[in-house]
Amino acid sequence: MIACLSSNIHGPLEPTLAKCLAVEQAFALAEKIKASNIWIESDSLEAIKLIQDTGKDIFIIRPHLKAKKNRMKLLSNSIITHIRQEDNRVAHTLARYALHIETQKVWFKEAPCFIQAVIREEMLMCKMNSQCSSIFS
Repeated sequence: MIACLSSNIHGPLEPTLAKCLAVEQAFALAEKIKASNIWIESDSLEAIKLIQDTGKDIFIIRPHLKAKKNRMKLLSNSIITHIRQEDNRVAHTLARYALHIETQKVWFKEAPCFIQAVIREEMLMCKMNSQCSSIFS
């Protein structure tokens, strides 16, 4: 992990829109820290398809998302991948944290303690699962 953020997006949002905005914020943070290799994970296939589909008019969601999408295409080392919702605990923990803050919080190089705890739990669970054992060896 290089960076993570938590931000309260005010107002009720449709889930796909909320996921698109989260990807947008992640990409904006990656641009801000001048990351050369960007890997963003989302548990919303719908949001990923909307962002990756070059033919889809995303002005209905957020006008400047199209500009970010075009800049992201220029970066050869940027990808958005799908992760199962149950494997996306870090993102959900950050989202729950955002409900209790007014301004965006950003952490660089080292995650906050509550996220480190989630990562440790996931690593332990993964080590117990034979499919993940090669990742941590």
